[in-house]
Amino acid sequence: HYWRCFPGLSWGARLHYALLMAYYPSAALGWILGIATCSLYLLTGSAGIQVSPHVWVALYVDLAVVQFCLYASNRRLNVSPHEAAGSSGAAGMFISALSAPVYVSALAGTLARSRSSFVVTPKGASRSADGLRTFRWHLAWGAVMAIALGASVWLHHPALSMRLWSLTLIGLCLTPATIALVRRLTASARVRRELSAPPATQRMPAAVTRGQPSRLIDSEAA
Repeated sequence: HYWRCFPGLSWGARLHYALLMAYYPSAALGWILGIATCSLYLLTGSAGIQVSPHVWVALYVDLAVVQFCLYASNRRLNVSPHEAAGSSGAAGMFISALSAPVYVSALAGTLARSRSSFVVTPKGASRSADGLRTFRWHLAWGAVMAIALGASVWLHHPALSMRLWSLTLIGLCLTPATIALVRRLTASARVRRELSAPPATQRMPAAVTRGQPSRLIDSEAA
């Protein structure tokens, strides 16, 4: 579909669409390279180039400021229909980071030329509960990093920064399944509370509660 529509677009639309379509493969490649690099550091015990902390802070602070200014400038042109105007986009970036294993799976399927089909996601009561199979790609990548981390500890490789980074990646991989588990437990607890709650008692009229039933009966009869 991309190549069929490409010739009929203007040059600006071509650039916009090409950058949009390149995001997901580049995010998948970034995830693969990040996992591979961290695993190699943990397994081999090698260290990167030793840089002075002052130089490191100067370079990365400048880079972070430039990236933030560019991002804030581009957010003014946000046309996404599912994000409120003026929002920071932090939620979208967080979801995008959690979806990196899904991007890798889609990239692998594309390279393998596996046949894909359009599937309507069930909504509401018709949807099935999320299980471990739903997050199998996240758990698989988390297992890879856990194995590399355990191997670095067993081999006594002094790679503290890489261990911290691997723990961050493991936590990122476990976050979707943890959110689903917490939501399921919360929903189950709410259902149990609703089932165990005593039925609401009907409030008696004020006249009866004051010990004046005869006056109430006479007024109703009238």
